[in-house]
Amino acid sequence: MPTCRPCRCLASGTRLRQLCLLAITALSALVAAATSSSTWIDSNPAGERRVHLYFFWTSSCPHC
Repeated sequence: MPTCRPCRCLASGTRLRQLCLLAITALSALVAAATSSSTWIDSNPAGERRVHLYFFWTSSCPHC
């Protein structure tokens, strides 16, 4: 008795499309991360990297 296998082919094509979509999304995220300028990190004239941190402290609850 012959068996029909279109579902198997369809599932394989769906997985391939999902994998391609995932790869394109990951690559575009990497490109966007590489080209964006960070406002948190910069370099001083000597070439050393500096991280800008803002620290807020209060003796009471910060939400009050």
